[in-house]
Amino acid sequence: MVRGEAIPRELRIHFYDGVGHGFEPPNDVIDTVETIKLYVPEQYMMAIHEGVLRHHTMMSNGDPELVVPFAQKYLRLSGLRDPYNGVRIGLQRTLGGQLPEALKVASSYPEEYWPALFEELGWRASIHKPIRTPDAPALLLDDDAYWRAAMEWVLDHQQYVPNEAYCYYIHGAARGRALDYPWQDRHGWKRIQDEINGFDQTCQTTAYQGIGWALFIQAAHHPALLKKMLQSITDDTGQSIVKQTLEQIQDSPVRMDSEPLSPWNLDGVTITDLTEAAPEEPEK
Repeated sequence: MVRGEAIPRELRIHFYDGVGHGFEPPNDVIDTVETIKLYVPEQYMMAIHEGVLRHHTMMSNGDPELVVPFAQKYLRLSGLRDPYNGVRIGLQRTLGGQLPEALKVASSYPEEYWPALFEELGWRASIHKPIRTPDAPALLLDDDAYWRAAMEWVLDHQQYVPNEAYCYYIHGAARGRALDYPWQDRHGWKRIQDEINGFDQTCQTTAYQGIGWALFIQAAHHPALLKKMLQSITDDTGQSIVKQTLEQIQDSPVRMDSEPLSPWNLDGVTITDLTEAAPEEPEK
């Protein structure tokens, strides 16, 4: 972690985020917290603390009887605001490949964990793809069917999701679907919007919030590109929700950016027709 001081300031967020994702802390919790406080700049501590929770969750195989008490103790010692981000990544990494089991385990956590856990597992479900091989059926070699299979996988596993957590699951699935499609792919965006329209109003809202997070991940530091991506959403209600989500993220006090984001001026964004030519690539 000492190496972080030698990294250019604008890249430190990525360095500490990577350290947090791979951090394997010592067994002594108090020593871990003191080490983090000693060597990690305050604005990046959150990433490392979340890494501790991620690691413990993985080592506990996601068992809430082991994870929740540890998380409560760690929050008291570290001052971390909440445990959800670290726990959800740990659970997804440990059991995400066994989605029914992961969803069942997530259901056994206290309900305050559900938004984070089911959103993360919804994302994991949405990135499932059939394995392409030379012997694969022709259906799976067709791009349209290949991408459609991901949403079918999401819906095939909804039986394991409590009703109260269903929209969180769809939030994550929409985020994953949006990250899968290049923003220039108007046909792909139309397909995602059609999928969202199949849900009730509450889940439609959370789905578009998930898309807002996807656009943030892809283009947060490129306002011109972000605006073009937002314009590619053809549902006016959905576009409004995505815009509100982006503005809420920009104003969030818990983002861990080493440099402030460029100001976003998203006013005046208009709906674009799918028949229009795709926006030009941004200048490099």
